[in-house]
Amino acid sequence: MNSRGKGHITQIEEEQFQLQIEPDWLDEEPSKDRMVEIHYADVVKIRGARSRAASIGIGVGTIAALAALVAGILWLKYDQYKHNH
Repeated sequence: MNSRGKGHITQIEEEQFQLQIEPDWLDEEPSKDRMVEIHYADVVKIRGARSRAASIGIGVGTIAALAALVAGILWLKYDQYKHNH
């Protein structure tokens, strides 16, 4: 099986689990009809939801990188101004 499924695990068994697939916004079928049984041997990768701590860390890191970039640009402008005057 070469596909992706985004949803919630509804049942876990010894050799497989059931995934209730979230409907696409264009999909008219109700999600209760979208249950899929997946064998563990067929799973290549599982990606869970990002944790709150990871989201905060990414946000703080992005802001810090932008602040460092602005500070570097300002420093270069100041240095250039200092050499010209």
